Amino acid sequence: MDYSLDFLINHYILTFVHSMEAAYDSSHEEINDVIVFYYGDEMSNSPYEVIPYQSIIFAWNKPPEEIAEIARAYPFKGDGSYAIQAFHKEMDPQKFKLRYQPLGFEYFLPSILQMVDLPTDFETPDIPVQQVNHPEQVELINQTFADCKPFPQKLVGAEACTSFYVEIDGQAAGWSYLVQQQPHLAYLAGMFTSPKFRQMGVATTILSTMHQFARQKGIQKIQLVPSFMAWNFYTKRSYQTIAHFSTFLPMEKMAVSTHLASKSKR
Repeated sequence: MDYSLDFLINHYILTFVHSMEAAYDSSHEEINDVIVFYYGDEMSNSPYEVIPYQSIIFAWNKPPEEIAEIARAYPFKGDGSYAIQAFHKEMDPQKFKLRYQPLGFEYFLPSILQMVDLPTDFETPDIPVQQVNHPEQVELINQTFADCKPFPQKLVGAEACTSFYVEIDGQAAGWSYLVQQQPHLAYLAGMFTSPKFRQMGVATTILSTMHQFARQKGIQKIQLVPSFMAWNFYTKRSYQTIAHFSTFLPMEKMAVSTHLASKSKR
């Protein structure tokens, strides 16, 4: 199977888009082989999300000038806010900064794409994990997660998506879901632990269960994009960085977005 960097980055983009569309009212279009993704009103208006832009243009193997041309001409939905996510192999995004800035875009945030080769071996607490298959389970999860990250009802039975959760003392302690659109490769779309159950091994237990499930399905590799706080968590569990991507915002939106990003870290 082709595991070139081109293939792996394209896989991430397409599975990220599918994971969002499977869970929320998100959507996308393809313009000149470039994916333009829209989060949708459900995510954009959620009190539990701080998204300083409503759309993303994914830039890989396309010159910044072409991406900028698409951005200037595209009729973005919602409030019209958008970001460009430019992928690059090395950590230093300096060459992208120098090319995007003259086009009217300012560097905003760095991110990494990680991947693990299965099987893995790490110590796991003895906590039972269940698949989410019924609306009643969603109701249980959201009794705990009502004030943080509610489980999307649409995910129950969603194509190519398998969801998991941990229950402790009659409450949902954490949940996550896996997206598989390729025979041997999957994407871990998110890992969420209730604040009251953190530092108890909930995420580790769910991750281990997902790895075991993936192996049974013939999956050889899993991708994910960790949050800043989770980089070390996944690295310690055998995930390795395979690519970097830098987020750029239109300069006229930069001041507002920087303010929102600072609020999200408090």
